Amino acid sequence: MLNRTLAVALWVFALVVAPLAVAGTGVAGVPASPAARLAAAYPDLFPPSTVADAAAAGELGVRIVVASPALGTIGFRVDDVILAADGQRLGSDDWRGDAASAGTSATWTVWRNVAGQRPVLTPAILGRRTLEEFVVLPPTERTAMRLAVMLANHATLVNAGAGVLLVSGAGTSGTDDAAWIRFANPLPGGSEAALIEVAQATEQRVLIGPAPQGELAAAQERLAHNDYIEAEERSRRALLQIVRDPGRRASDADFDTAVTTYIAAQTGAARVRAELLAPEPRLSVILEGQAGRIQAFLPQETLLQTSNSGNWAGAIGVRVGAPVSLGSELSLLFEYGQIRNTFDGPDGNAVFRTTLHKVTGEVMYRPRVASRLKPNLRLGAGAFPISARIVRDGVEHTAFERTNLGFVAGGGIDVLRIPSRHFRVTVNGAYRLLKYKLLPASAPNIEIWRIPHPFLVLNGPRYTFDMDGWNAGLALEIDL
Repeated sequence: MLNRTLAVALWVFALVVAPLAVAGTGVAGVPASPAARLAAAYPDLFPPSTVADAAAAGELGVRIVVASPALGTIGFRVDDVILAADGQRLGSDDWRGDAASAGTSATWTVWRNVAGQRPVLTPAILGRRTLEEFVVLPPTERTAMRLAVMLANHATLVNAGAGVLLVSGAGTSGTDDAAWIRFANPLPGGSEAALIEVAQATEQRVLIGPAPQGELAAAQERLAHNDYIEAEERSRRALLQIVRDPGRRASDADFDTAVTTYIAAQTGAARVRAELLAPEPRLSVILEGQAGRIQAFLPQETLLQTSNSGNWAGAIGVRVGAPVSLGSELSLLFEYGQIRNTFDGPDGNAVFRTTLHKVTGEVMYRPRVASRLKPNLRLGAGAFPISARIVRDGVEHTAFERTNLGFVAGGGIDVLRIPSRHFRVTVNGAYRLLKYKLLPASAPNIEIWRIPHPFLVLNGPRYTFDMDGWNAGLALEIDL
């Protein structure tokens, strides 16, 4: 009977008591629950009633349900999730409670929710903004580990409204690289995943291929050639490649070089941008040389028996900046120039020559764009005195001299500008709308030679001489 009673007791113990006794324990008596582990290792700080199991940042941890005054003094808050103590992950299979630091001397890896609204930003924009914040830090704080934490936290704050930080009662600050390297490198799984996502998105934002010699070497080479845009992109990639690797966050000689290159490229790019967007000088002298044609680009009223006429033109002018109230992108251009044309007859010989003078006033619009190829538009009107001559047997005879009003419209694009030398070169072109009316009696030589060479049209009682045409060439602008 006694043996049977003992057997029943052992059976009940095996089925009921023993499982209850070992519930919540791991190997060698270590609790399996993160909350139980923390309470067992730090009973004075974390009584079982003040903590609960939780998952955060892709890992198991312990949520603080009640923050005692002692925890508040260390820096904890309610709903903080403790992921590790002195680098030991609470949810890891190799947790060793006996290796934990005593009381407030421990350094805790904490996942903290941040209240408030969060901006919705793409990972690529997050990466670029984080780098902009990073480079303005004091030089001693510009480290690979600091950048890794900043990138990870900025991403998780947007995605989850939370981030990782270190809490310590031993005087360790949240920006202490040595503490991060020792206790929280690699970062929690969720932070590492967010860091990689941001780094990849930032690298892929610009469609340039990888550099065969390495991104940092390529960045330095482009910086030496004043190619600031590519140097900035290459050095940014070099920085991101370093911080993505936990093994390179402790000390990497290339990181400081990459930071220096990145800042130098940004400084150079900002200087060039400031030069490109600088307001136009208030006063400039313009010298123009052009070639052109008078042809049926628009319906012509003359040249019925003559070929299209080429010409050479030159002009000198003054560009005056418009009052600021009208906009710094507007200028007034006053020019004087000459355009010489020769019209050939059907036999290829010259039958008519003109010298056209122009005195024009134009409004020039040159937008402030961050580009060396800066466009401009011109529109204006002016007086056009003309001297026309008939050619017979190589001898010129005056046909008529007149002055009429005409209109010009055109534009161009700057192909070279050196602000330090105060000049620029522009490729430009313009179209001229200009017609002359004259009575036959005022130009008797025209009537004599009109029949064999009908280069003018008699519209009613008047001749119409059409000088519509285009000119294109180069302009040198000297800023004063």
